[in-house]
Amino acid sequence: MQDAATAVWAIFKPQSASAIDRLTQALRYLAQAPGSRTLLILSPGFVSGGLDQKTSAFFDAALRARIVVSSLNSQGLSTNRSQGNQNMVLGELMSNSAHSTGGQYIENNNDLAQSLRSLADPSPDSYLLGFTPTTPPDDKFHALKLKVKSGDQVHSRPGYFSTKPDPIPETIQERIDRLAASTESLDQIPTAIHVSGAVQIDITVDARHIKFSEQSGRSLQLLTFVTLVLDSQGALLQGKQSVVDFSLTPAKRADLEEKGIEATTSFTLPPGHYQIREVIREAIENHFTARTTPLVIP
Repeated sequence: MQDAATAVWAIFKPQSASAIDRLTQALRYLAQAPGSRTLLILSPGFVSGGLDQKTSAFFDAALRARIVVSSLNSQGLSTNRSQGNQNMVLGELMSNSAHSTGGQYIENNNDLAQSLRSLADPSPDSYLLGFTPTTPPDDKFHALKLKVKSGDQVHSRPGYFSTKPDPIPETIQERIDRLAASTESLDQIPTAIHVSGAVQIDITVDARHIKFSEQSGRSLQLLTFVTLVLDSQGALLQGKQSVVDFSLTPAKRADLEEKGIEATTSFTLPPGHYQIREVIREAIENHFTARTTPLVIP
């Protein structure tokens, strides 16, 4: 039985780890937004036991960014004890993340609309407490227990993973997403960006100033284009991402070096004030261009 459980966990562990990574990535994006932020998780849950270091890092990221995490278990009402036990296991991360960040966790409720409205309201009584451990990191999980003199029920973080975390390298997609969500300007790739009122975004990359990899007589390169439409306050309205993989003959490369690499993206927007955020990445030298262009549609 133990061998079977180990085999099943080996299958689902990468999926669970990936889910936590995506939630952490969402926190990084949300951390760029101004004001009070709440991350709402709507999910039937997933097994997170054995991933203490990842879940602890997720809680840390939310607390440091002052982001409240609230969760709704989409399984609804438990019909029997077996399902209730299953929901408890699958909902462990959602429950702990809510208790750790001052959020709410709702389960055993079929009224999803009302539950989401409740989760969107800020918690009226939430406090941020901290302490410095007196012992050096030991790569172990340490449980925490919080009590108040009044005897009232308190929800708090169940514990922390005591380790000096190694810097987690940012993935390529995370770097692209972070740049897209920021206001940072980069011009590592010579690029012309023209925004017309239709709305059409025409992009021309100067192929003479980007490096290609040579293989079997062809020039290889990969360009990623991310185009976001933001409102006047910087909130995301629409977005598109595309990847162009080049394997060029000498003649085709010479043609692109003369004319440039052209890409076009279009959106349909009502009259108003907007910002167009463009991020371009080339793969050989990992260079980026990132620009924000204001747009007014009369």
